[in-house]
Amino acid sequence: MKKILLLVFLSIYHLDASTAWSAKIDRLYGRPSLPLHIKYYEVDAGNKVMLNPYLQVATKKNKAVLDPACPAYNWVIDVQGYLRVISIVPHPRGRKYSGSYTRPEDGYTRTRGYIEKYGHVSALAGGPGRIGGEIINDFKNKNWVINNKSGRYSRGNPDRLPRQLLNAAALIRSVVEGGGQEWGAVVYLLDYAPKTFREQQLSNPLVRFGNPETKHLPYLLLDFDW
Repeated sequence: MKKILLLVFLSIYHLDASTAWSAKIDRLYGRPSLPLHIKYYEVDAGNKVMLNPYLQVATKKNKAVLDPACPAYNWVIDVQGYLRVISIVPHPRGRKYSGSYTRPEDGYTRTRGYIEKYGHVSALAGGPGRIGGEIINDFKNKNWVINNKSGRYSRGNPDRLPRQLLNAAALIRSVVEGGGQEWGAVVYLLDYAPKTFREQQLSNPLVRFGNPETKHLPYLLLDFDW
């Protein structure tokens, strides 16, 4: 009887600990959500989303490594709270545009010569993820800039706020080697923020613009006291 009671107690304890851990990860990086869309070329002949061949799942023991010659990487936090980093490389089922084309999945227009590449969904085989974005190489200043630019896992989710990006940036800095380069700015792109939050922040005097003349591409520069 004592053994049975002990097993029941351990089972309840494990369940409670698992629930508490999941709630903590939800607060840190946002709740898991399926990608907003999947592009036609991202699936194989069996209709399964293809994994990026250069996927790195980063931990403190096995850190991801960035190449300082590479212009950018994509990143996303998985359901378990692990960081996944992928190279932005051409997709074998993608194509090179012979003219201007507007993608029906997200409404973006790409010009002649654009090559379709592996996206954020290729880090998770199309499964659910938390906040995601890019790691951009600032060649001029020789550092890495982190942002929240993911149309699949950041945009459209109410809990992908500056705090979640800062938490993700802290994780990135702890489990990724920059290849000799330092870490630079953390940039919160308001076009990938929840709609209500974006509208509230547009009147914030701290908002900057990628194009100041037209006030397009609004963003916030974050620090860890935000």
